[in-house]
Amino acid sequence: MLEEDTSPPTFLTRGGIKELYDMPSKSKVKGRFYIFQVTSSQVFPTDPKVPRKENSVKVKQEPFVGINLYRLTLSDGVASCRSFVSDQVFTKLVSL
Repeated sequence: MLEEDTSPPTFLTRGGIKELYDMPSKSKVKGRFYIFQVTSSQVFPTDPKVPRKENSVKVKQEPFVGINLYRLTLSDGVASCRSFVSDQVFTKLVSL
């Protein structure tokens, strides 16, 4: 059985991955997440099969948006990164 590749794809590392975060076992949300610090100029590509307008995670317009949480998924061997929760929700999850 092949081990799951947990290394981030190169386009994500340019976005500034800060750390990996595994949800606590008690959490309803399962899985491993990548935590980013992003600026408003950064847009992350997602599924290449989706039209361009919906093919990116547009961050908020502030000069610095702080921590954003993204779940990395693989579909047809293509890594995609989708915005998962807002800063406020993430802060609550971490403080549980």
